[in-house]
Amino acid sequence: MRSSWIQHQYFDGLASQSPEKYMEDYQRRSGSVLAKAACSTDIEYGPHDRHGFDYFQALGGGSSPTLIFIHGGYWVRGDKSSYAFIAPEWIARGINVINLNYRLGPHTTIDGINADIALFMRSLMDSQKALNVDLDELVVCGHSAGAYLAAILSGTSPTPLKGACLISGLYDLRPLLGTHIGDEIGLKNDNIIALSPVLRELSPTPTSFFFGKQDTDAFKSQTQAFVNLRCANGFEASCLELAKDNHFSIINGIAALESPIGRAILSLFNRESADRD
Repeated sequence: MRSSWIQHQYFDGLASQSPEKYMEDYQRRSGSVLAKAACSTDIEYGPHDRHGFDYFQALGGGSSPTLIFIHGGYWVRGDKSSYAFIAPEWIARGINVINLNYRLGPHTTIDGINADIALFMRSLMDSQKALNVDLDELVVCGHSAGAYLAAILSGTSPTPLKGACLISGLYDLRPLLGTHIGDEIGLKNDNIIALSPVLRELSPTPTSFFFGKQDTDAFKSQTQAFVNLRCANGFEASCLELAKDNHFSIINGIAALESPIGRAILSLFNRESADRD
């Protein structure tokens, strides 16, 4: 019974939400942005061909705040090129956007993926001037497995982050132990606690959480448990359920500054949506 519940909550329940339909739309829209926008693609931050990011520079030039987006895909699929569509409103608002790739399982483990994110951050610190990135104005945003990676980064970044926006994420990896995904990313009894954000030392980074009303109960409860834990320990956290969204449609909110997600990110940057300065 337990395994069938996990199969539905973490896998079949997501597959029933037609992820292919949304990903095709995101890829189409991103292709249009990549063809038109001024951006630098496939900037290397390490030796592997997945060690790359796409950089969209804020209009107006100069050292600017930067939104770092980490895609999902259960750590075994997904690519930064599908998410270029989130960038236009942010760069028009004076905020750089970075879409990040990382190695995928089963070619590496979850430890290796977290190491990739850390390697990216060190590279970003080295190249901040060339990229016009203000290291005092960094917000990380992640979706699903990317929200997990963003949660880990918020507590391990070598430079403090202004905030984290975590969308429909996984924060307790214990339910994935023994599943096909858990096996592909190297989850084991001896590393599962150290790898789960709800079981690690909490980060003081201000954090905004979101999930869709049509997300499965497991994703909702994981978010609510993490929010409750942070609040109980005196750390800043907000949480909002988006009534019209499922696990995949919710990504659209990152692209719109006037959406609840967009407004939350602006707030993490200490900016109001109506304020263009």
